[in-house]
Amino acid sequence: MPQRSLTYAVSRIRVLEGRLLTADQLERVRQAADLPAALKAVQEAGVSGGRELLTAEALESALTSWEEAAARVVAEVSPDTAATDTVLLPIDYHNLKVFVKARYLQTDASSLVLRGGTIDPARLASAVHDNRYGGLPEAMKDALAALDKRLSVDPSPQAIDILLDQAMAADLAARAASSRNDTVRAYVRDHIDLSNLLAALRLRDDALFEAAFLPGGSLPAQSFRRIYESPEAARALFEGRADIREALKTYAAGHGLTHLERAAQDPQLSLFARKRARNDSIEAIVGYLLARRAEAAKLRLLVLQKMDNLPEDAVRARERMNYAG
Repeated sequence: MPQRSLTYAVSRIRVLEGRLLTADQLERVRQAADLPAALKAVQEAGVSGGRELLTAEALESALTSWEEAAARVVAEVSPDTAATDTVLLPIDYHNLKVFVKARYLQTDASSLVLRGGTIDPARLASAVHDNRYGGLPEAMKDALAALDKRLSVDPSPQAIDILLDQAMAADLAARAASSRNDTVRAYVRDHIDLSNLLAALRLRDDALFEAAFLPGGSLPAQSFRRIYESPEAARALFEGRADIREALKTYAAGHGLTHLERAAQDPQLSLFARKRARNDSIEAIVGYLLARRAEAAKLRLLVLQKMDNLPEDAVRARERMNYAG
């Protein structure tokens, strides 16, 4: 049962914020001479809970546990579950994709199941396997029923991904709308708009894009028509977002979507970082989980650099902002 005291919840998060990685700790991983040295630097930063990290696989296990622990705390203390569900629900929908694909495509993707959502994965697996959705939230139940009809005609992984992504976007938007927090509403709205922008630029086909369009943002599907041919039109959609406009300029110059993907992520984290100091706001709670996930993504990237000898500029182009400072 979640705690209903926001003061209590934020005080719990304050303790955990003190364990977020510092810029110096991350820099030590970056400056490590090779993979073993990088893993040692990660271990010394406290990521593995004292366990020795000798392989990239061991690091991945530690990072997954790290993220799951953060999600559990957020779910436990949250006094506004509609707000915190917006960062927990994507795990549930990821797991639904895994279980639906296992059922329809006879795949074994059990290693892809994640913990830390709002619903126990075993419960989701059972519901999908038995085709009994009654105990699930209404949005998921409706999505799975619609998916069953679609997959009887088109049992493709693309159909599963598109329909569940669209259901998740609608679910996120509904929960954000019922939240008591404007920052959470802005976060979900911007996340959906920027996801649609990236999809339009990747697909470069209006019919394909409209079939995959995510509901719940502030921009209708027609706003993105032929946007891949008009960088100026794309920038006009984000008039108040200098970071997105600059990233679109970089994209138009032929540098791909890397800068745009980063520009789509960092402002979402900074939305919460700006208000994290308040002791009477849900931002500190949501922001902590987003920060933990960003740290994990950064560590994965830095270790990948050591494994594959990626150039430094390519790594920095993909790095997320540092929430802790």
